Amino acid sequence: MFTKRQYQILAVLSGTDSWISSGALSEAIGIGRRTIQTEIRKINEEICRRRLPGNVKIQSNNRKGYFLADPDGALREMLYRDAQMDNSEDDKLVHSRRILALLLFEKDYIHIGDIAERLYFSKSTVNSDLVQVKRIVNRTKGVELEVSKSKGIRLAASEDMKRFMCMKARLEDRRLLMEQEELKWAFGKIEDIGKRIGEIFVRYKYIVSGDVCQDFVKFLVIGVARSRMGFVARMPENIVEISRMAVEIGTVIQEEMDYELTEAEMQYMEGRIRELNLLQKASGIEKSVGDGIDRFERIVMEEIGLDLQLEDEWKTAAGNHMERVILRMESGRTNIGNYTKELSRSYPLELHLLRVCLCAAFGLDIPDAELGYMIPYLAEVIDRRRGRLQILLVSDRSASAIFHLSSRIKSVLCDRGGEICAVPRYVYEKRKEEYWKKSQFRLTTEHDQLLAETGFFYINPFAEQNLIRELSKKAEEAERERVKEREKELQSCYPMEHKVYALETKGESPGSILELCGISLKNKSVSMQSIDSNVLCVISHNKEGENCLRKIALKHALPYKGKQIGVIVYAHYGGEGDVIEFFDFVKKQLARNFSTLY
Repeated sequence: MFTKRQYQILAVLSGTDSWISSGALSEAIGIGRRTIQTEIRKINEEICRRRLPGNVKIQSNNRKGYFLADPDGALREMLYRDAQMDNSEDDKLVHSRRILALLLFEKDYIHIGDIAERLYFSKSTVNSDLVQVKRIVNRTKGVELEVSKSKGIRLAASEDMKRFMCMKARLEDRRLLMEQEELKWAFGKIEDIGKRIGEIFVRYKYIVSGDVCQDFVKFLVIGVARSRMGFVARMPENIVEISRMAVEIGTVIQEEMDYELTEAEMQYMEGRIRELNLLQKASGIEKSVGDGIDRFERIVMEEIGLDLQLEDEWKTAAGNHMERVILRMESGRTNIGNYTKELSRSYPLELHLLRVCLCAAFGLDIPDAELGYMIPYLAEVIDRRRGRLQILLVSDRSASAIFHLSSRIKSVLCDRGGEICAVPRYVYEKRKEEYWKKSQFRLTTEHDQLLAETGFFYINPFAEQNLIRELSKKAEEAERERVKEREKELQSCYPMEHKVYALETKGESPGSILELCGISLKNKSVSMQSIDSNVLCVISHNKEGENCLRKIALKHALPYKGKQIGVIVYAHYGGEGDVIEFFDFVKKQLARNFSTLY
């Protein structure tokens, strides 16, 4: 079998009919180039072992990168077939999810020994994985893991919440399906029901994301399976009006599964429909939510001096999402985290602003997972505020030719390029030092300019496609050089301080430990986020003070939200320089030091 990571590599390679560089492949998968090389060697060994028809192989070339040779499509067909099954054997959460899934289908207490026997785990494995199970359960409102020395353990929750948790617990796992015939039958209906429900969503202009639609369908079929297995759905406390769309979906379930949803199950379904994240929505957002988004924008400006300049389209998209977040929080059915660690490392500024400013704007303590879903919205806004490559164009051509060329340059460079400063040679000569200092990428249409001075790239006002493509490559090189130079400057301004402390951590909090290390969090806006099982990132800001970045290694682990923290990374923005640039630097330091934090 291929591992989850190997499937990702094969999927990326099969998605193109050309070579892909090792750097691009590494970035796409999120692992280092050496790891890519190791995994590709293992993939080729597995392909050879399977003896697929045709000369199937991942080809390697030092200059070009990698290319998947699959002339007959045999490998692609096999991957697609296997993808319909569960390929998460290397998932660190797979054991805890299986235990949780088993508990969800137990009506009474079950002993740890019985869990181990049914899942083919050892008792020690079950005991260690119960820590993660408790962590998942504690994040879900109204759900409790009851433990009894004499009886064992059981999951205490309403049937509505159990069905919601089933949706998130990967019940399609083959080992669990083998002993749950009703589930096996129900999951066989997902594809047909999903198609029909998708048609209903489209007709009602209620467009949700693909993963949300799949989860919703899974929620319905699991509910039917549970009802057939004797798990009774009881009416919720808050009764809502059933929509026409819900009635139509109920008809689909009756026709496809020969089961009529009860009144309580219709209430469950309507509740889920109202909480689904939307990609498109016919009407605008609720006024209270719109006011909250406006407050968020204002707080960010007041707190950190960053003008987000939120556009109406963004407010509508993010506002629609926040409406669903609020509904899910009120019902206790908040999302379970996806890629939380990766988001914490990759978007420290976005996560900090959401935790500090968005929560304040709405007066809510929004869970980490829901904040994670908001990060891409905010990342898009902040990306537009980043400094761009400043381009100098020295040309003695006509105004129309310069306008035409500038337009082509902008279209080729897209968001990579910033302002294009176009000046004739005589103006450039008078203020050469000033223009040179302000620009990072310098173009000219004059051949003699190239001879007179190095550092220019020639561009024909009516250049063919090859020259334009070369322009894009040169711009990428200039951008990399600009980022590298600026990073050197920031490195000298904010060197990451490394210190090791042997502290008594019993009863201590991250804040009190930072106090002992000479870092005060008073009068600062602070957010904390674990970025690995033993790494805690603490970010703070205020309008006065110096920017700093520190790494504090603890000789004795600090308990924090079920994790044993061995390293605290502290970043503070005190108002110096560009806030986005500073946090981009913090992000790179987190990524760079991640493998050496211990």
